[in-house]
Amino acid sequence: MRLRNITPKSLFGRMLAIILVPIILVQIISVSIFYERHWDWVSRHMSKNLAKDLGLLIDELGNEPSKDQRALSAVRARQYFDIIFYWLDGGILKPNQSFKSKFRNFRTSLESRIKKPFYLSSIEDSTKFYVDIQLANGIVRMNIDNKRLFVPTGITFIMWSVGASVILFSIAIIFLRGQVRPILRLANCFLNRSVVPGTTVLLINTEPS
Repeated sequence: MRLRNITPKSLFGRMLAIILVPIILVQIISVSIFYERHWDWVSRHMSKNLAKDLGLLIDELGNEPSKDQRALSAVRARQYFDIIFYWLDGGILKPNQSFKSKFRNFRTSLESRIKKPFYLSSIEDSTKFYVDIQLANGIVRMNIDNKRLFVPTGITFIMWSVGASVILFSIAIIFLRGQVRPILRLANCFLNRSVVPGTTVLLINTEPS
């Protein structure tokens, strides 16, 4: 298939493509760079910070925390890290549990910081997610806000970017139609061997003298 077979044939279509194609390419490049580099870098940075906070709480609890130690750590977790945790006495994590792909960066950071079995879970349409960590005498369940791990500005960036492009493209179409009409009228005049009243036509001799 040749390129000229899929390109617009009309003057307006070609001028529209000249404006539309660069806009689409800029949107694809900007979104891909934002998600592949900036968003991923921010996600990994937030994952490392949260893993350090959880590691500090686990180090404070110890392998077999007493009831008083658990109560003290729960107060500190809520006060300094905005984390709510519960104690499941005698609980045992199920082996070979699968992890959701959105926890990929956080899982890697947590594995390097906490040398204990853990499991990550979330509830649909919820602003929280859970981290279950296995200790010797039970499971500590961390209730954490999504804002500590996920960046909410990604969708906002795409909506603003696409919305602004649509508005600017619509304005460009309005002005483009106004520019194309007189050009088409003048071309029709030459084809019909007639001149629109009030229009001055300048003929340039291109033959060599």
